[in-house]
Amino acid sequence: MGYARDDDFIIDINATSWYAKLAVEPPDGTAWEEVLFDVTAPGALPGQGLRVRAEVLYTTAVNHAEETEHLRAWHVKVYRCAHKGDADVLRRHLDQQARALQAANDRVADIRRQIDLPWALVPVEIRGVETSTVSRRTRLGAPAGEVVDELRGTLPAWFGQGVPRPECFVLAVSPTVEPAEWRLPSAKSAKRPATQHLRAFEKLAAGLDALHAIGWAHCDIKPEHVCRYQFENTEHFALIDSDSATALDSAPTTLRTSGHYDYGPVRRWRRRTHLPDNGGLDAGYLRAQDRFGFALMVLAALAGVDWVDRSLLGGAGNDFAARAVDNRDDVRDALSRYLGRQWAPLVAVLAEPFGVSRDLAGHQPMEDAGKWAGPWLARLLEATEESRQIIAPEVVPVDEELLRRHEPSVARILRATAGVRAPRPDKPVVAINFIRSEALAVAVRAALWRMAVWTGGIVTLGAVFIVSALGWGK
Repeated sequence: MGYARDDDFIIDINATSWYAKLAVEPPDGTAWEEVLFDVTAPGALPGQGLRVRAEVLYTTAVNHAEETEHLRAWHVKVYRCAHKGDADVLRRHLDQQARALQAANDRVADIRRQIDLPWALVPVEIRGVETSTVSRRTRLGAPAGEVVDELRGTLPAWFGQGVPRPECFVLAVSPTVEPAEWRLPSAKSAKRPATQHLRAFEKLAAGLDALHAIGWAHCDIKPEHVCRYQFENTEHFALIDSDSATALDSAPTTLRTSGHYDYGPVRRWRRRTHLPDNGGLDAGYLRAQDRFGFALMVLAALAGVDWVDRSLLGGAGNDFAARAVDNRDDVRDALSRYLGRQWAPLVAVLAEPFGVSRDLAGHQPMEDAGKWAGPWLARLLEATEESRQIIAPEVVPVDEELLRRHEPSVARILRATAGVRAPRPDKPVVAINFIRSEALAVAVRAALWRMAVWTGGIVTLGAVFIVSALGWGK
């Protein structure tokens, strides 16, 4: 365990029953990105929130607290606002998001402490710069005004040129987890769905349902926002990047997503955001946005993110172009071609969330209140087992007597196929052709034998009649 240097910028997280001491590292670059937040003001009606403009810079931190040394690496977002009032509003909004994540995790695993594993959503801690320290300058019990004055002269240079105002900064920190990177390992396995991950998604699905139950939506679920971690020697998955999270009843008029993974009706709503009569998104659309992203993530895990982007989302081109993923039949057809008919039960359930079928219209179950992700995942697991029964039917014991009887034929097939030079994918076809040829020869020989037996029997019987008639037997 290393130690923080005297001139490190430190974030002390001293929460109930746990502690972390994060030494923030300088970012790789100093380019601040502009971000917008729709924040619901206290007492405001839905759709009458405040729009807060800020800049964000991404960096990392190293935890030097022994109690939480298993969480060594942390991710840090530094938000910079133009005014203290904006920073206060943004900090309250981000803190509400963090509390919602914790409440959802509590429902899934009955967690008593925010930092305790397992998670369905990676926890986030919100801090103001004035509550963080530059360790060599801040003294226990110093007046708040004095702390701010000292921070003005000791904040890292990458916070900004001139005299930074610490009260205009908000920090969001979270433990770093490993990216899932949903890419199939080789072309050899490209047509076999990677169903081994499905069971590990159960806690994540329960967390998403819990988040909706407490009145929040993540809003930016996509394959790269699902990460993996180990807990009790078992692989788990959790959602990250929750700063787009929105209260379901807030009717936001903007949504902080890339658009590439948006639910179909949300994409259509986004086209109209510049129009004065375009209202905020209702709770049904926000729930469906999350569920659509979750379903895409599951598809990426099963078939690879490259195939999902190319075959269902149309690549990284025009975000408003028609997509196969917005029609259930198109998704089912694409999956059937890719995976094969033997996976039909799994394909049918996988295609459920995507758009409206050509023979259906109207209401989308994905927009309904209540649990959705957990029950859908349970149906996927059942459909996976059903598909496996089709692919690998019950093994029938070998008839050893039949095998011995046809042993010469089996030997001829093995000799014939062993010397064949053909591309690897064609070898099964060659083997089947040899088997068919030998089976035909066996059938012909069996038929000839039966004919010979029948003919011999007729001749013998005829001879008996002739002998009897002529009296040769007397």
